[in-house]
Amino acid sequence: MTQLDLQAWFKRIRDAKTRSEVFAILDEFRPLPWADEERSQMAKLYIRLLDYLPDDSGAVAGAASGAQDEKPANDGPVWYEKM
Repeated sequence: MTQLDLQAWFKRIRDAKTRSEVFAILDEFRPLPWADEERSQMAKLYIRLLDYLPDDSGAVAGAASGAQDEKPANDGPVWYEKM
C-alpha cells in the first residue's frame, strides 16, 4: 500500500473491529501529508463508524470512575469540629 492511497486507509478503518483499532490506525494516518479534503473525508468515515463499534475502553473508564468513588463523602464537619 502506498502511504497516500486514501481508499486503502478507508478500507483499514472499515475493517477495524474496535475503537482502539480505529484510533491506532488514525495515529498512523495523522502525520502523513494529507490535503484538508482528504482529512475531512477520513474524519467523516471514522466518526460514523465509532457509533457502531464496541467501546473497548470500558476497563479504563471503569477504573477512573472507581477511583472517584473511593473519595469519602463530604457530610459536613468532621468529628472534632462538632465538639
